[in-house]
Amino acid sequence: MPGTFDKSRKLDVEKQMAENEINKYFAQITSYYFGEDHFAIRLQAFDDMLWVVLGWIEAANFVSVHSETHYSPAGTGEFEEEQPGWRGSKEWHARQFIPAFAHRARVFYELAETGWDWRLCGGGMTWNPRLLPYKNAITNQLFISASIAMYLHFPGDENCSPFLATKSYDDDGDGDDDCDSNFRGRYDPMYRANAIIGYEWLKNSGMTNEQGLYVDGFHISGYRQNHSKTTCDERNEMVYTYNQGVILSGLRGLWEATGNVTYLEDGHELIRNVIDATGWKEMDVHSTSRQFTAQQTQKSSSKSGEYITKDHEDASPSSSSNILGTSGILTELCDPSGTCSQNGQTFKGIFFHHLTSFCSPLPTRRPTAPGRTYAAPRELATLHHRSCKEYAAWVVHNAQAALRTRDEEGGLAVGGGAWERGEGR
Repeated sequence: MPGTFDKSRKLDVEKQMAENEINKYFAQITSYYFGEDHFAIRLQAFDDMLWVVLGWIEAANFVSVHSETHYSPAGTGEFEEEQPGWRGSKEWHARQFIPAFAHRARVFYELAETGWDWRLCGGGMTWNPRLLPYKNAITNQLFISASIAMYLHFPGDENCSPFLATKSYDDDGDGDDDCDSNFRGRYDPMYRANAIIGYEWLKNSGMTNEQGLYVDGFHISGYRQNHSKTTCDERNEMVYTYNQGVILSGLRGLWEATGNVTYLEDGHELIRNVIDATGWKEMDVHSTSRQFTAQQTQKSSSKSGEYITKDHEDASPSSSSNILGTSGILTELCDPSGTCSQNGQTFKGIFFHHLTSFCSPLPTRRPTAPGRTYAAPRELATLHHRSCKEYAAWVVHNAQAALRTRDEEGGLAVGGGAWERGEGR
């Protein structure tokens, strides 16, 4: 990137370096876009398709936010000063990729949404249409989070391909590629409705265990022999970290799209359950975050202890409930033995990514999109911030544990004996 700053000012040099770093990584994103085997993914499971949706809608939103923040339309942004020998630009070059990113997100969303089925299990997304029915947590959480992300961040798409299957012909025989019926604009209420319905089904599906954690999903017993069976009655009790994470960004988005505080309450409760399940006892993460739930339903003393609900009076989990780690360190079941696949090695990162999204500050002064999204009262925004701040010590504890597994070349161990021996403590 050409020099655009007064190099005598240290802060400007730091901004320049940060912008160069952003452009370096964005080049990798565009390379991945053109290299992604998107035709093959169309034949995979619905969760594979929904990962594509979330990834590209997030990329498009990042480009939009970064450009609007640092490259103002008036040409007065901090990266737009005219310099001798260089022609300044009024917008970030990455904006040219927004239509492509948005279109791919839309293509895969419309492929994936066909996985919703009302007949089996009373609703929910099916994992893989080519296998026996399986209504699992990750596919449904991805559908919820992708749907609300499309509502909040999809910039619109006028690209007919690959949706236009036929041509209409004028009297002169010329083909007419009319895209009107295929256009989808911003803040399409269909996306919001899908997210609301999806979470309502998931919340009432019985897919959480006694620790309040999401298990992997439901099969239908005997379906192979009798396709008339429709009840999800065979639950897979396996608990994975990412099944507790993906829904968090969806809940944050659902609150902003509806103003319904219940979504934030559910998110904070799930985070607390995860922390409990790691055996974290160094501090009480419940005084404020559990106050979050209670304060929305009753008016009482400002003392945090009085807000703890009856079901959660004992903040110290028993050792038998530590199914997501030990000594406060988040782990998969396969981590201590070092048997996690490359797929499983990414799960904890997914959890923390969506935790970060959930804990982003709530808009207060005005909605992001007046008439389509909501802003939070100051009390709610403050309580959300305080609750998330209480999780910070646990997050730092996990980050330090990961850093202590570095090898001589600086690489991080992805699990194995380090967790079992408590070396991250």
